[in-house]
Amino acid sequence: MTLEGKPTANRAASTTHAAPSEVTEQELQSKLFRLAILLATALSTIDEATPPAALPSGSKLPSSESFVRLSEQLHNDLVQLFNLAQKTATNLTLALKPSRNALAAAPASSGASISPIGGLDAASLTAASAQLDTFSSEVLPKLAFLARKAAGEAHIFVRAAPRELSQGEKDERTRLEKEVTAMGGRIVDPFEATPPAKVPGLGLGLNLTKAIRHHVRDVMESVAGLCTSLMDANTLKVVHQAAAARARADGVRNGPNATQSPPLSAMEGRKKALEATAKVWAACDQATKELPTSNREVVLKKWKEREEVMEDGWNELREGAGVDDAQAERDRESAAMRQPGRDHTTSSSRTNAVDLPLDESDPFAALQNLKLDDDEAAKAARFVPLIKLGRFLHGTLGRLLKSALSRQQDQSVLDYDELHLLGERMLEAQDDLVAALLYGEQELGNGLDLEEGDEQEAEEEAIEDGGASGTEGENSDEEQATTLSGAVNIYVKIALQLVHESGVDALLEHAESAALAPKASSASHQTAVKNVRICVEEMSKLGKSLAEQSEADG
Repeated sequence: MTLEGKPTANRAASTTHAAPSEVTEQELQSKLFRLAILLATALSTIDEATPPAALPSGSKLPSSESFVRLSEQLHNDLVQLFNLAQKTATNLTLALKPSRNALAAAPASSGASISPIGGLDAASLTAASAQLDTFSSEVLPKLAFLARKAAGEAHIFVRAAPRELSQGEKDERTRLEKEVTAMGGRIVDPFEATPPAKVPGLGLGLNLTKAIRHHVRDVMESVAGLCTSLMDANTLKVVHQAAAARARADGVRNGPNATQSPPLSAMEGRKKALEATAKVWAACDQATKELPTSNREVVLKKWKEREEVMEDGWNELREGAGVDDAQAERDRESAAMRQPGRDHTTSSSRTNAVDLPLDESDPFAALQNLKLDDDEAAKAARFVPLIKLGRFLHGTLGRLLKSALSRQQDQSVLDYDELHLLGERMLEAQDDLVAALLYGEQELGNGLDLEEGDEQEAEEEAIEDGGASGTEGENSDEEQATTLSGAVNIYVKIALQLVHESGVDALLEHAESAALAPKASSASHQTAVKNVRICVEEMSKLGKSLAEQSEADG
């Protein structure tokens, strides 16, 4: 039996136990419209910020192992749904496949659009309707539910415990409550206004939930593309009007543009449907292959990517300073002999260097040709060892995290989301320092403002993070440096915070006490921790020296 015409439709329809009533073309267009609305709602839902779980004070906390099991279960369920989405998309496209005779008999394009599903028999339309039902009842709601479930379990917070009041305080509170209630108000206890505290090591992790949301969104958007490829002109028009109304309700000034148009021929319609099906398969394949199983996996992958970016910045500084690796070590040894107060050329003397004829096709061409003079190169060379130490420190910590014995054992010790945040801030601090050395200190404090999408994402992260700060005092380090010495201090301070948050000593102690810890693993941990300690000492001393020299140079 071939996969042409009615036999295909009958076979696809036979997957249901009871023979469904026949569906007309107009009814199928209505189902496509309802599915488009469901997709738009689901996409909007998974993009909304999800408040984290906040437990009352004194509650019994779930174990870290329970979240390991939850992440594995989410991974398995999502992969099954991605596979089901692929299968359903294929069955839908096959059910709506016109016969060879129908394609051959179709009239040539006359400039007017046609319905992509026009001319199909009732059995084919009925089989396609069953696949749309699978999307609307099995695939999409479950994908949205799992994405929201993951977001709600990203972190675990505990509310502050109320302070025990003395009898006199209770009497005074009762009196105040009566007065305030009589005026229509309400007394708020201090502990109620205190943000809940995040429990380190508990929850699925913010980076994992972001990865889940990213892949779920990609699959949903590809399914939406498949649905619109099957719509006629009237359905597309109504869908666009509904999207514009939703945009206005959400306060979006410029709503979505109508980019999808109905085909002009049966052959073009079939081509669009096949292309849309291929996109569903590609999105599901990518999601299945790249979907992580743990927050640790996501953070370590980003850690490796960040190492490469940090290496690029270090190489850029070395090349700009005109030194190789061995020369950088010699410059580090002679840096202490350099006498402050010498008439050095500062960054301000190079402000006219960027005032070169600009190539409108490449606005950064002038910066690419910018060269340091001898004094500036010598000054930049003094900082190369500091950046090298920072790179080595970051890389060693990454290897320590990667060699942790198991997720269950290190999950209760490490906060991978906080480690990722500090790692990103260390990269930003390195970029600021390198830019100041190569292009002048005027580059400091010129950070770009967040775009509208970035602001929304930052607000959502704040909600998902419970409105509580992570590391104590971290907000004070996010100020932008305005001097070279300030940039050095921030870079070193963030590096030390990263070491502290990584808990290398606690992780080493945990590994040595574990029953399954091999001696080789314990020895490698000891060596890595020793290297980290050396980096910390050297960065602290060198950073202090460079900051003092920068202040003396003016």
